[in-house]
This record gives sequence, structure tokens and C-alpha cells, in this order.
Amino acid sequence: MWLIYLTGLRREDALNMTDMNIRQDGIHLVEGKTAKKVRIEWTPSLRKVIKRLQPGYFQGISESGIDSAWQRLRQKLKPYDLFQLKDLRAAHAGELEDQGGDATRQLGHSSRSVTQKHYLRTGRKVRPIK
Repeated sequence: MWLIYLTGLRREDALNMTDMNIRQDGIHLVEGKTAKKVRIEWTPSLRKVIKRLQPGYFQGISESGIDSAWQRLRQKLKPYDLFQLKDLRAAHAGELEDQGGDATRQLGHSSRSVTQKHYLRTGRKVRPIK
């Protein structure tokens, strides 16, 4: 679940990951929906999540296992008011935009309007002048 939150991966892409996707320079995969190649760069948080996983962890993750993990993570991310697993992508997109990133590019959308309509739910962050 933390992998999905940190990277913005789709559920299916996370379920289809194998140890072969994890490389020295990042996590390499081909998105199932778009068939686009993606290389996710390492960050300290992402390294920590992957390091906690045992070799072979990605083989045999079931949908019920994902659903169970989702319920546990939901309790930890209460401030985001998440209801469905796909809401993790929205939380990822909102936080990325708040940090000055480009959620449209990160999530692999072809247009900004798709990102705004479905993923950017909190509005833009504004800093008062005083």
C-alpha cells in the first residue's frame, strides 16, 4: 500500500510487479493500461518500503491481501479521508502538486483535464503574503 501511495501506481501495476522490476537505478515497469514504460526513481522513503519487503514478496500477492493491507493503511491515512484503493492515487497526486511536482506527468495522463477532474481533489495550495 505504501508503494502505491508513494509512487502513484495503479493497483494492477502494483499487483503485477516482480522482483525483476527492482533495479539499481529504480523500479522499472510497463504500465498495464497504457503499455508505457516507467522508471520510478529511488527516494529514501521508497527505499525504506522496498527494503522491508522480503525477496519474492511480489510473487503471489492476492487481491484479498491488497484489500486487507488497504484497510490497515486507511486507518493510518485518516486525514486524507480515503475510501477506495484508487484514492491513494489522488492523495499521491495532491501531495505531489503541493510539493511543486506535475501530477499529470507522474500519473501518466495524456491531458491535464483528466488529472484535475479525477485526482486533484483538494484544490491548489495558496500561501498568504503575511
